[in-house]
Amino acid sequence: FLLAQCAEDFSFFVETFAWLVEPRAAAGISPILPFIFWPSQRKFVDVLHRCAGKRDLLVSKARGEGVSWTIVYYMVWLWLFSREIRLMGMVSRSMDICDSPGDMDPLGAKIDWLLERLPKWMVGKKDVHFLRNISKHYFVNLDTGSQITAYPATGDLGSGGRKFLIFLDEAAKFARGQDEDAMEASEPASDSRIIVSTYAGVDNAYYRMMHEESNAEKFYF
Repeated sequence: FLLAQCAEDFSFFVETFAWLVEPRAAAGISPILPFIFWPSQRKFVDVLHRCAGKRDLLVSKARGEGVSWTIVYYMVWLWLFSREIRLMGMVSRSMDICDSPGDMDPLGAKIDWLLERLPKWMVGKKDVHFLRNISKHYFVNLDTGSQITAYPATGDLGSGGRKFLIFLDEAAKFARGQDEDAMEASEPASDSRIIVSTYAGVDNAYYRMMHEESNAEKFYF
């Protein structure tokens, strides 16, 4: 019953089994907290459901809103439970920031941490039910065929492949020039890019996309 409910309802999956790390927790309070959605996060999840696999979503976030955690959990949820093969990408300004072990900031390390804490009867056994390749920066679910791959923000992003969705994190902080290259490379790779950032000046691709007319949906925290 629990597996079926998790597969059906992303919010149930998160609020029943998910944890996150809050490094700013007060003294004496554990930095590892259950992930219970705030009202603003619930609205974002509704928009994420509506856009995933269908259209671009541009997100203006404030710090401390848990946006990256929410999207990482959403990709893991699809990776675990989707009946269709879901090929997904996640992008940061460099590979070290996107996927390097031993630091909770990179997106790949967040997924490692999540998979360690989800029940084994849900995730399965590493190298039997799923593969984690650190040198090639991917996670493969051997039961479903779904895959999450990390990329740096370059013009080679997702080259030669198609993705159900691509998550571009802190896009305003991509190196100037490489940010436009990453946007150009990711557009034909997926119909659904989740492009997230806080603002960092006006001379970048993220600012341009947030302020130009397009078919992308926009969400503001």
